[in-house]
Amino acid sequence: MTEKFCEIIIAGTGTGSEDLLTLEVIEAIKNSECIIAHSNRINLLNKYLLNKKISEYKDLNTLEEIFSQIDEKFLLLVSGEPGLYSVMPFVKKFFPNAKITVLPGISSIQVLCARFSEEWHDAIIISGHGREFNPVKLLNTIERNRLVVFFCDKRNSPDKICQKLSDLKNILVMIGENLSLENEKLFSGNPNDFVTKNFDSNALMLIKNLEPYEFPEKNLRNNDFIRDDKIKITHESIRTIILDELGITNKSIFWDIGAGTGSISISIALENPEANIHAVDYKSQSVKIIRENINKFHIHNVKIYEGRAKDVIKILPVPTHVFIGGNNGELTEILKYIEGLGTGIKVLIESVTLESMKTGIEILKNRLKWENFYVKQVLISESNNSSDEEFTLMSSRRPVMLLKANVI
Repeated sequence: MTEKFCEIIIAGTGTGSEDLLTLEVIEAIKNSECIIAHSNRINLLNKYLLNKKISEYKDLNTLEEIFSQIDEKFLLLVSGEPGLYSVMPFVKKFFPNAKITVLPGISSIQVLCARFSEEWHDAIIISGHGREFNPVKLLNTIERNRLVVFFCDKRNSPDKICQKLSDLKNILVMIGENLSLENEKLFSGNPNDFVTKNFDSNALMLIKNLEPYEFPEKNLRNNDFIRDDKIKITHESIRTIILDELGITNKSIFWDIGAGTGSISISIALENPEANIHAVDYKSQSVKIIRENINKFHIHNVKIYEGRAKDVIKILPVPTHVFIGGNNGELTEILKYIEGLGTGIKVLIESVTLESMKTGIEILKNRLKWENFYVKQVLISESNNSSDEEFTLMSSRRPVMLLKANVI
């Protein structure tokens, strides 16, 4: 970052075709004496090289080096659109006192949508071009939206993205290589049509969901889930309290131990499509039900594990949050293992038996590895009678104890 003041014009060159440069950008090139251009846009300056100082950059490191030596007004030519996954934030940070003028270009999104006569007012944009992206986020976004735009590169090429989409239904992909250039190529079809094809790194995808899933906007009720009477499901009123106590975010790594029907994991996944969720249960029928519910709600960020929790948790990533809804007598082993994983892990235990409540209290309250111990008793009373005369007769469910603490 520099304190020096300068005047900067950032101009978008779109897809790289001279024919698609705006008149505003062309005039800026003609009138600028000092130009910094991305290496794949230098060719656009061939007509205007007379008496101009030209610098070329390939990445942010070379751009930073050029910036550190410049002390005059300059034009920065960027590929694509300045405000869309471009270097504009970097320029603003390096020159916080500069006067910046932005000249937009015709973006590759506009060009590709035009090629396929596709409107994009509701498109969601995700980039895998030169950056890390979350494949789970991409899948969940595709499930929820009509159109997703994905910026590709050599590592995240269209064929590799199509491999991730191969299990989705009712998906149409539209792919543009080298848009607006002489070697432009267009492709359209099912993701499985392209999983073995080689693509140029200069590619953009439109991923169209022909039947987007309408995710529930309300808290899920027990009847919303696929169920088996032999597999436990947390009562919907208690589940709401549990979700509030856990406080999961999109950045959380969550263990759901004794997941049962999967109602906790699925409710969290719907609210936090980027959270990293791991559902564990030792019953094969429970695992089957969880998988069916995951498919029903079109969720991609829940992984299922069948086995004893004390064994399975040893292969899971270190969590930020743990919910123990069932422990099959392994609560002590589970909590002792969590103790050794690091600080700040939040644990919530649902206890319906005196034995598990006693064990949980002894460990969470009395061992030095835990802090902020806290107990909440939840008692749900309700009437199932439709007769007004009997409406006052309430039946109570078995009380549930919620034990909560953090690892220190």
